Amino acid sequence: MSNIESATPVIVTQVTDDSSPSPKPGWRRWARGVGSLALVLAASAIAPAAEAFLLTSSFVSDRVLGYDETTGEFLGVFGDASSFDSPLLAPDGLTLGLDGNLYVSSFSSNQILQYNSRTGEFLGAFGEASNPDSGLTNPVGLTFGPDENLYVSSFGSNQVLRYDGSTGDFLGVFGEASGVGSGLINPDNLIFGQDGNLYVTSFGSNRVLRYDGTTGDFLGVFGEASNADSGLENPTGLTFGPDGNLYVASYVTDEVLTFDGTSGELLGIFGDASSTSSSLNGPISLRFGPDGFLYVSSSNFINQGDEDLISQVLRYDSTTGEFGGVVLDPENTNGLLSVPAGLVFVPEPSSVLGLLTLSILGLGGQFFRKRSRANLAGPK
Repeated sequence: MSNIESATPVIVTQVTDDSSPSPKPGWRRWARGVGSLALVLAASAIAPAAEAFLLTSSFVSDRVLGYDETTGEFLGVFGDASSFDSPLLAPDGLTLGLDGNLYVSSFSSNQILQYNSRTGEFLGAFGEASNPDSGLTNPVGLTFGPDENLYVSSFGSNQVLRYDGSTGDFLGVFGEASGVGSGLINPDNLIFGQDGNLYVTSFGSNRVLRYDGTTGDFLGVFGEASNADSGLENPTGLTFGPDGNLYVASYVTDEVLTFDGTSGELLGIFGDASSTSSSLNGPISLRFGPDGFLYVSSSNFINQGDEDLISQVLRYDSTTGEFGGVVLDPENTNGLLSVPAGLVFVPEPSSVLGLLTLSILGLGGQFFRKRSRANLAGPK
C-alpha cells in the first residue's frame, strides 16, 4: 500500500489475487456535546467546503473501493478493506463512526468491521457485533444514532440490533424493530430522521417503517411509503435530502422515489432516476455528496434474468434530478467493481477542523452470496 498523497486515504492500486476503540468515560458526554456545538458553529463560519472521497463496497469482489469525488479518478482498493487483508466477506453497508473510523457490515461473515478512515488500516471486528455474541445475521445497513450507539439491520433475522457506540457491547434488539414487533421483514437500510426517529426499509414487505428514536416503539408505515400507495417495491437505500425530504431506492422498479420528510406524502420519482431516463438498474444505496449530486449504487444482481450483470455508481443533480452520468463501473475500476452496495463520503484531511467536526457528528464472496440474500426474502 502507498499514499496517493499525504492528505489522502491509503489506497491500494495494485491488487493481488485472493487465495478492534476504547470506551470513553460517561461523565464526558455532556461536556463533549457542548464543545461539539461550539466547534460545529466555528467550522461552518470559517472552514472551507471539504473535498471528499467516495467509498463504495463491492459486494462480490469483497472489497471497498475509493473514488476521488473532485477529480473523478478511481483510486483502487481502500487500505486493508479486501478479503486478502481482513475477513471482509460480501461488504454491504458503510458508515463513519463518532471516532472517525469507517464501519463496514460484512454480510457473509456476520460481522461489523472497523477501518481507519484515513489510512485504511484494519482495526478488527467491532465489539460483540458478530453472530456468536448477538445473533447478527447478514448485516446490511448501519448507522450511529443520536445516543451515540450503533444500529445495524440484521437482514437474516428481521431485526434492528443496537450496540454501544464506544465499546461495541450488545444492547439488544431495538424496541419493536423486529419481525415480531412490527412486521419488519428483511430490514435493509436505516437512518435517523430530523425528528429523531429511526426509519428502516423493509425489503421483504415493500415499506418504510418508523420507530421512536428513543424507545424503539413502532410508529407505523411512514406516510405513503408502501407498495400499495406508491409503487415502492423491495426498498433498499434511503436518505434525507438537503430539502428535508426522504429519498428511497425502489429496487425492482428501478426508481428513486421522494416522500415529504414530514408527512410521508409521495412526491414522485426523483428527476431522471428511473430506468427509462438513465441507466439505473437495481438501485441499492443512496448518498448525497458535497458536490450537489445524489449518488446511487446500482446492480441488477437479484433480477438479472437474461441480462448481463450491471454494476455502476450513478449520480443525479440534487436540485433538478438531471442525470449526471456514470461515476464508477467495471470498465473504469480495472474490473474490480462488482455489485456496489454501500456508499459513504470521507472528507480529505486537508482541514483539521473539518475532520474534527466530522468525527464529532459521525456523519456519516461470490455471486451466489447475494443471491442468497434475495432468497431470504421469500415470496412477496
